[in-house]
Amino acid sequence: MDDEAIQAVTRALDNAITNVANEEFNRLSAGLAPQEIADRIRRALRSLELLQRGRMPSYDDWDALFYSLWYQPGQINLAFTLTRLLPEEINPLKNGRGNLQVVDFGCGALAMQFGLALAAADALEERGTVPSIAIVSQDESEPMKEIGWKIWQCFIEEIAKYPELNSLLKACQAMRFDDQGDPEAVRWLTALHVAYRENVDEVRTALTSRIDEHKPTLVLVTSHPQSAQWAFSPIGHGYTDSSDVLSGAELVLWGEFGAVTQFRADLHDNLIVDMFDCLGEYDYGFVNNYLTMYPTAWVTTRDFQRFLYVRD
Repeated sequence: MDDEAIQAVTRALDNAITNVANEEFNRLSAGLAPQEIADRIRRALRSLELLQRGRMPSYDDWDALFYSLWYQPGQINLAFTLTRLLPEEINPLKNGRGNLQVVDFGCGALAMQFGLALAAADALEERGTVPSIAIVSQDESEPMKEIGWKIWQCFIEEIAKYPELNSLLKACQAMRFDDQGDPEAVRWLTALHVAYRENVDEVRTALTSRIDEHKPTLVLVTSHPQSAQWAFSPIGHGYTDSSDVLSGAELVLWGEFGAVTQFRADLHDNLIVDMFDCLGEYDYGFVNNYLTMYPTAWVTTRDFQRFLYVRD
């Protein structure tokens, strides 16, 4: 993906997230007083703050909205980068052989789906063809999946406006969202940033079940470094460990999201700035910092732990 395409993808995703966020904010805040809206924002941001300590947010409707405003681009960048880094011999997007079926566990707002589409577009540009890609996205949080699908649909509408993203548009339109049951397909099991202390046993049980059912060629797991101790491992189920640490500097995409950043700033200027008495000094400063201190960008954190397991 060249610089022109990266800039176009950034603008398209920037507009898609902003448009969906505006609709979701209006929907969620309808009928609420300004003080109630400010409190909902505070609670969502405090919930997402748990991620910094390796704990799991509630991922309700408000959490999903503010997750998309900060974390979604970085997670897509991570998924895209990891897909490009997977070994060629087990990566149809790089070797051009066979079809690809992905089970994305804990899919959140569909970052892996976006990442696969970007990688497929690169493959289409490089070789003129792309393997059939089917992805099954699974998550207990319906609000996260719902906002992901809304952003996906809006993203497709946005990229259609850019001739330089024609390959990406074709890749998005060609993807399937089911399990085609192709016994010859290369199967991946992915679980990006689902390592939490609160659900480590449930995740282990669920992923072991999917390994037994799908017998994936590879299992790809990621976490923040501080959550690595909770990350799933299939060692003992016929996989070789090829894990390493991925630096934020290695991520493929770069740039900031001006429209999303402005949306966050507008929330501050139009609502939060008058809510000192409602929020209290401590939470007021916390909310202000989140909404105004840093721009939304493709890269928002330094390091990721990548756990890659390849079937023996």
